[in-house]
Amino acid sequence: MKALDGILLKVVENFKYLRAWSESTAKDFEVRKALAWSAFHKLTKIWSSTLSEKLKVRLFVATVETVVLCGAEAWTLTNVLKKKPDGCYTWMLRMALNTSWRSHAAYQQHYGELPRVSLKVQQRRMRVADHCMRQSEEEASKLVLWIPTYGHPNRDRKRMTYIDILL
Repeated sequence: MKALDGILLKVVENFKYLRAWSESTAKDFEVRKALAWSAFHKLTKIWSSTLSEKLKVRLFVATVETVVLCGAEAWTLTNVLKKKPDGCYTWMLRMALNTSWRSHAAYQQHYGELPRVSLKVQQRRMRVADHCMRQSEEEASKLVLWIPTYGHPNRDRKRMTYIDILL
């Protein structure tokens, strides 16, 4: 493939664009998870300190959660992938609050008033869709409501639209 000025371009399957990997959501999430663990471990002294739980949770949300959810509004989550961010986030939150997984503490004991990560991803996606819909003169508003009219869906399966994925 050649560019306009005749330079030969290399064809690649996967590349990083705006801090996200283009090949798949799974690959992008794995990179985000590794970066979040790195950020988490840099704050080990804080997690093992005697700071209040409330302060630790606020710090956790500001540092680690931000890294995990960067670009999450563009993720295409399958049923398997929906569970991975929740599990990773819960594991890190337990470690930050010095709670053993063996204690089998209830969800509410760890999260408190924090919503699940999968719900935060869904809220971010809804915000982006809402923003696109308000810009009625732009192409993005048409894409949110786009329904595929060609190709064949899998047997016994309805066609998925962007609205279906948001809900």
